[in-house]
Amino acid sequence: MLNQNEQQQRLEVINQKIATKPDDSELCDLLIERAHIYDSLKDHVASIKDYFAALDVASDREKVAHINSMISLALLTHDKKEEALWWAMAAVDRDPNGEEANYVLGMNLAISEFHNMAVESFKKTLDINPEHKEAFLAWGVNVSKILKRLTEGREILTSYTKKYPTDAKGLFELAFATYMSSVGPNFAVHLFKAKELFEKTLTLECSERLVRRIRDLLEEIDILIASNNL
Repeated sequence: MLNQNEQQQRLEVINQKIATKPDDSELCDLLIERAHIYDSLKDHVASIKDYFAALDVASDREKVAHINSMISLALLTHDKKEEALWWAMAAVDRDPNGEEANYVLGMNLAISEFHNMAVESFKKTLDINPEHKEAFLAWGVNVSKILKRLTEGREILTSYTKKYPTDAKGLFELAFATYMSSVGPNFAVHLFKAKELFEKTLTLECSERLVRRIRDLLEEIDILIASNNL
């Protein structure tokens, strides 16, 4: 990962190469690389411009799908959900078995609140690449937190945390799904299990925001335990 100074230096090199008027294939690669750098620098207007320019000279199916996916993500940063979803669908049309295209489509569908369809996209991404960590977590979160299929969601998130035991976000989502399951006859079991999982999450590397959220939830759980004489 290049730091900001290295990125600026790389931009200068790319600009010099583009000025030599390379063939379409090389120009496409240079424009995509420059767009990625602009993305990392949070200059999404410049990145979208380069992605569209790359699309004009791209001929490779996978590159076109990648560009479509990147345009979709860039549009999402401007809250242009409908346009972003169209580009994500275009990426899948170009590359139906592309893991990136299916994952980005899943993200778009989730943001547009088509959660059942989003789950199917994340599952397809995992069918294509079982090691796609982000799709695995997104699948579990959408099933448990959004669709409220808590038993299924806990199973998915349990599998995720076994595969990625040091991922604080994944363990938090499992803990939260367990907490949301603390109703009915298994109320106490799920409540204490959620408390255990939240406390375990705090032993991992967490953002300050996540730590605050966990501490608030642990306080809620302690109140419930006390008020129910558990």
